[in-house]
Amino acid sequence: GSIFSWPGIKRKCYRNSLFASLNVALIQLVHHQILKTWSSKVSRFIALSDFVRQKLIESGLPESRITVKPNFVTPDPGPGNHDLHQFVFVGRLSSEKGIRTLINAWKLLFEQGRLKGYRLKVIGDGPEKEAMEAHASQLPVEFSGRMSSEETLEELGRSRCLVFPSEWYETFGRVAIEAYAKGIPVIASGIGAVQELVREERTGLLFEPGNVAALAEKIELIISQPETAKAMGNYAREVYLEHYSPKSNILMMEALYQSVISK
Repeated sequence: GSIFSWPGIKRKCYRNSLFASLNVALIQLVHHQILKTWSSKVSRFIALSDFVRQKLIESGLPESRITVKPNFVTPDPGPGNHDLHQFVFVGRLSSEKGIRTLINAWKLLFEQGRLKGYRLKVIGDGPEKEAMEAHASQLPVEFSGRMSSEETLEELGRSRCLVFPSEWYETFGRVAIEAYAKGIPVIASGIGAVQELVREERTGLLFEPGNVAALAEKIELIISQPETAKAMGNYAREVYLEHYSPKSNILMMEALYQSVISK
């Protein structure tokens, strides 16, 4: 909200470096306020979500030049079979991604005897990996480390649901549409762009970020109502085909290019 990004410098927002953050702030000042690069030399900005679009508008970019075009998954991996009693997390194992909240919710359900044979598969690596492995050592949780895109999609296709518990702003949330492509619903925190992707009780469920009890409640709903979960997964697959497939995205991009060329 300021002309010069003093708060970002003070908090070392770029790579936790005072000097690097100062450098980025100066670049922004020069292009935004002095050279007017963003307002006079760019025909169209592409935002991945309405959330990002709004943030760009708040930062001073011209509203009329910002178009929303989401990411997509290619090639179409096809729906999975969802036979395994498995929930899956995919992402960096760090506090802002909500992994501790997820493990605590899983622990709560396990202690209450409400998991009914389900396990949690955690795909990814990060600074919290060792701590989370120790924290979940007595729980039905499997840490798989990093996996290739193909392996990740395969695991998504064998799961009942993806859990996306991020506690910071995401610009999009590609793994959510990967889950849609495989025909499984998503439980996500209601923050940033991720909440746009999830259509409540249609392609998945939303919960308050960081709320362990609320997340546990949503997980239990998926476990206790398999037909509802299956219906949400089927609809998620339809949403993928309509909005996040290669064909639909190429059409959006061509239309966007044409609108710029024709002016």
